[in-house]
Amino acid sequence: MNDRLGLLLICIFPSLVFYTLTKDTKVDNRHTSEVILYVVVIFQLALPLAVGGRGEMLDHALAAIFSCFASFGMVRFIADRRCVRDGNVVPFYSMFSRWNVRDSRRRVDKQQQQQQQKRTRKEMQGLIAKWLTRGLFLVGLSVPTMAFFDGFLRVCLEPLQIPYMTLLLSTPPYAIPLRTLVYYSVAGLAFLMHVVVMPSFALLVVSLELVVRLICCPATLETRFYSVQEFVQRPPLFNKPWLATSIRELWSKRWHQMLRWAFRDIIYMPIRRALHCYPELGRAVGVMAVFLVSGFLHEYILMSMFGFQEYLRQPGIAGFQTLFFVLQGLASIISEKHPLRVPTWLARFLTWSFIIYTAPLFIEPFLRIGLHRDAEIPGYPRFLDKYLGQTVCPYGGRPDVNTLH
Repeated sequence: MNDRLGLLLICIFPSLVFYTLTKDTKVDNRHTSEVILYVVVIFQLALPLAVGGRGEMLDHALAAIFSCFASFGMVRFIADRRCVRDGNVVPFYSMFSRWNVRDSRRRVDKQQQQQQQKRTRKEMQGLIAKWLTRGLFLVGLSVPTMAFFDGFLRVCLEPLQIPYMTLLLSTPPYAIPLRTLVYYSVAGLAFLMHVVVMPSFALLVVSLELVVRLICCPATLETRFYSVQEFVQRPPLFNKPWLATSIRELWSKRWHQMLRWAFRDIIYMPIRRALHCYPELGRAVGVMAVFLVSGFLHEYILMSMFGFQEYLRQPGIAGFQTLFFVLQGLASIISEKHPLRVPTWLARFLTWSFIIYTAPLFIEPFLRIGLHRDAEIPGYPRFLDKYLGQTVCPYGGRPDVNTLH
């Protein structure tokens, strides 16, 4: 507990410093130089690496993710402060409220909230009951779902004898064992489900908060209600990715958009503007830059979780996830420039075939550091573990499975 608290304090310290330096967001208040602010950004990214590999990996993963969001918010704030001519600059910590906002220009401030349709107290109560019911149902549904997926990760043997990059480069696609692809596909879904269930927990928490306000502090209900309503009305985290007919469609329209605003405004659009005389080249370079930075961010999280020295020393970790995203970027550019003139079902099959064959590059590093063996949502049961080893595991169950019960 003390280690976790210390890690939290270390990682939020640069954010507190940045907030102190920029809390007056008026554009005519620029006493702090950009150099100092960028130094704070560097410290925000460096501190999780400095303490990486000490303690629980999941704690370090959360610290690294927080640092990524905070750093993007800081860089966006610095850019906005330079460009905005009148009014206030959006505070850097607002990046947490842009969670899954697909339009980077979307701003939901107090004035816009007041312009929303006013609801009566009875209508608010009805919507709160609806959101609470939905949150309870989705969280309840996640219990057996995660019992299966997390159990699969904990129980099943991993095909890690040969690094997948070696297998992919030395073996024709048709010669890669089917059960290897099955294992990585299910393992990838299992890791992904931890992201998928996040909005369900968030919905349940904010609904319970509204219930408490309704009962104990009704005077504070209205303002908070419209904030929650805006959150509930956002697009789903994933937009039916199984319907994607191209790699470009999958990543740009159907996958989660948690950092879309950052990638677009800080990376993609500046490159497009710099190469405005060569629009096709600018688009291609911008796309590759976004995927390359995404790969670096995932490598950064791995380094924070495992420690820099171990990250470099262990085979099957360093560079794998960056290679995965580079391949996705190339495929996105090709699929945009030369779309497939094939039936929809075949386009979907080809799209997901490419994902299935390349996804192990992304998944294997998590397996190499042992993240899957501790995979679980706190408090969730393990009642399926003892049944999975001999039924669904492509390579059988791990010998120590019985020690999990």
